[in-house]
Amino acid sequence: MKKGFASTIGVALAVLSIALAVGALAAFSSLEQAGVASLELRKTGERLSDARAFYDNAVTDALLDSAFQSCGCDVNAPSSISSKVAVLVPAYLGNASSALSSPSLTVDASQLSIPSFSASSCNATLSGIFSYYANVSSFNAQNGAAVSGTKSLEIQKTSSSVLMVVYNSTTLVANVTIIC
Repeated sequence: MKKGFASTIGVALAVLSIALAVGALAAFSSLEQAGVASLELRKTGERLSDARAFYDNAVTDALLDSAFQSCGCDVNAPSSISSKVAVLVPAYLGNASSALSSPSLTVDASQLSIPSFSASSCNATLSGIFSYYANVSSFNAQNGAAVSGTKSLEIQKTSSSVLMVVYNSTTLVANVTIIC
């Protein structure tokens, strides 16, 4: 009789140890999934920060290129800066999104609002508010932020040069002189 009692306890202990091992594996798997999600959330947050800076530079580049295409050395009469900005800003933001995206992260700018500029000469100061929504997503996480800011563009054209200056609010971000 002692032998039967000991084998029952042995079986019970074996079942208990297997159940504990399965529980430990399930808990570990849960922790691992939470760790992966936390890592992806951190990565999307970092990439969102990168995207905001990259997008700001893309808008600045688009403004400079629009100004030069409208008032460059070979341009006799100013063409519409506003129409050039409307074409170049979305294109440059698209290029920035492509550069920032990877197989595991998708980066995009949406809800773009572009101000309309009206310049009658190539010696003008243009100012407007640009806004968009920057979004970064991965398999398990998503981060996004609305971005809005005032940019000013000063253009001064002479027969020998074109000066283009861009400000973010009051901070100088670009100062370009093209010698004709």
